[in-house]
Amino acid sequence: MSARALEIKRINEQLAAVRGSARSMDGSVSIETDVSGRITDLYLADYAMENGPDRLAALIIDRHRAALDNANAEATRIFDAPANNPAVPDNSSTPDNSAANEPALEWTPSHLRRDDTYQSDQWREPSDWDRRR
Repeated sequence: MSARALEIKRINEQLAAVRGSARSMDGSVSIETDVSGRITDLYLADYAMENGPDRLAALIIDRHRAALDNANAEATRIFDAPANNPAVPDNSSTPDNSAANEPALEWTPSHLRRDDTYQSDQWREPSDWDRRR
């Protein structure tokens, strides 16, 4: 296995363990997500609906976004770690230094990876894009 393949495997293993979490100020909602935005844990207190279902829904959405932001920040930290971006030596033009010729790995959040929703450096809602097909 090449050094690059081992590096990618190691990063993928680290990313699989990344979780972001967020809790509401009143403690009624706590949510955890992975780097793809999938909810991995959700807590709703008994009193979470006291202010109505619309407020609860908005709170869940807000805390999900915050948790995903935390997970993406951790993923970015993993990619920015010195082990993932070693300094390129001055002799990078030598043929036996193949790692120096490969592009640096960087984190792109999952919502920006889909070609059908991120076109020409402009975000489009998937529903808007689907209507144009």
